Amino acid sequence: MVVSKISSRSVAASITVMVPNSLGPGELLEKYGMPEQKDKYLTRLAKGLEVPCFALTGVHSGSDAGGMRDISVVTKGKYQGKEVPGVKLN
Repeated sequence: MVVSKISSRSVAASITVMVPNSLGPGELLEKYGMPEQKDKYLTRLAKGLEVPCFALTGVHSGSDAGGMRDISVVTKGKYQGKEVPGVKLN
């Protein structure tokens, strides 16, 4: 209902509301986030103080997610003297 009202005024604004919510950032944080990340972001996402985003582009594919050839691996590494989770990209 809220998105319908927004889209009756601006399609661009409704997409701005729909896309971040469809990505499930709260669910991903709840399931895989570290306690510090959960504490910092979950409430802020729920209040709309943070807007999630994701990368959907690549050198060889533009914004075609199905055509992306990029590969990443979730791993741990050292950052500022601490072992932290991270992502290695090709």
